[in-house]
Amino acid sequence: MTHFFEANAKEIYNEIKNSKPASADELKSLKDVVKTSLPLALEVLLNHHNGGFLLRDNYKSLSVEQILDAIDVNQ
Repeated sequence: MTHFFEANAKEIYNEIKNSKPASADELKSLKDVVKTSLPLALEVLLNHHNGGFLLRDNYKSLSVEQILDAIDVNQ
């Protein structure tokens, strides 16, 4: 995925090249809160880049912490 962005979307590549993956503890916390497994694509994304890069227009990917905060606010 990173190679695709490097070749085709320099702005996104510059945002994600130094991003850190979600920790195993963060992913476990998220799974515990949602009480189910995560979609594979989301888990792979979080394992590589824990949020913070532009997806489309003004939408940014969320980190595990931001997802948990959003769940808390919406309950």
